Amino acid sequence: MWNWGFEVVSPVSALPGAPLSICSSIWVLHPASRQEAELAAGCFPLGVQQVNTGHDFRMALNEFSSAYTSICQGDACRTNVHVVFTAAPTNPLAPLEGGLQLSWDGGQVWSSANTRTYYEQHIDLNRTDERWYQAWQADYDAMENRQGVREVCWAIWMSDTVTGETAVSYTHLTLPTKRIV
Repeated sequence: MWNWGFEVVSPVSALPGAPLSICSSIWVLHPASRQEAELAAGCFPLGVQQVNTGHDFRMALNEFSSAYTSICQGDACRTNVHVVFTAAPTNPLAPLEGGLQLSWDGGQVWSSANTRTYYEQHIDLNRTDERWYQAWQADYDAMENRQGVREVCWAIWMSDTVTGETAVSYTHLTLPTKRIV
């Protein structure tokens, strides 16, 4: 997934004629039959939210979307680690920067080579702690064989570029492997 979006924060009063709602519909086209279908998803109001900024920086891993694959076909191999997570800085509108480090040997050696971190362009309210969380993903992609590895450890860090406030999350995965023959 690649997002090349536009993001801006400004007071609603500075946007004369700004919409009061956003409406969407979803359409699909079957490639073989050329049959079309459409679903009206409806309209959602655009409003202003007041935010409590008196909390610390938090991060949470999205375990159901994070994944690992190491696939080989003949002598060619490709290994991917995809980590989905959220970050809740003190100011939920803060511009963040982050990174991913991986260890393939139980935490002895760490590297950020072949990694990228992306903002997924949405901020969601967590009703459990009443905090706003930015959605992020961190990825590792390398043309290498990692099928013999049984565990990968990773560390994700995020920093607020204005305040310098930083959060770090460490975890590991026991790895299944896939092989295409």
